[in-house]
Amino acid sequence: MNDILNKLNNYFSDYFINPSTLHKNQDPTILLNHHRMDIVIKIIYAEYYLGITRTNLNRVLYYNHLKKLNNFKGKDTSKNTFMDYEISFQNTIDSIKANGFDSNKTIIPVDKLNRIIDGSHRLGASIVLKKGIDVIKFNSIAPTINLKRLNDFFNLKKMN
Repeated sequence: MNDILNKLNNYFSDYFINPSTLHKNQDPTILLNHHRMDIVIKIIYAEYYLGITRTNLNRVLYYNHLKKLNNFKGKDTSKNTFMDYEISFQNTIDSIKANGFDSNKTIIPVDKLNRIIDGSHRLGASIVLKKGIDVIKFNSIAPTINLKRLNDFFNLKKMN
């Protein structure tokens, strides 16, 4: 189990409670839900990068969501600029495209309700590329980025 836990980001260690077994080659779309709407933004960016939906809106949406989320200063990473995030995500997309999801490097942790704790970029890329993912479940509740939080990020007015 320690070899699995070593593949996880320690920043989220408070959520790594009572791990279950590793679930290999899972359909990544099963983790897409309204509790992590930021994954949709990562999907949109991955489609932009891969030339599936090549509009600047995809990139602007990704930029704005990261700007509002953490002002490009991830507490769990050394990324400090939009370009840091963009290059890192592009490398993730390229790696998953070329090699599939590599559980020798990483896995996606989920909570007891199958909501991801960490790994939204890897999950978004895997969904677009239709690549199976490896998941480990924990007995915790993951952070949420739902529509209300996205609405707060973007200062959207209520539409009538």
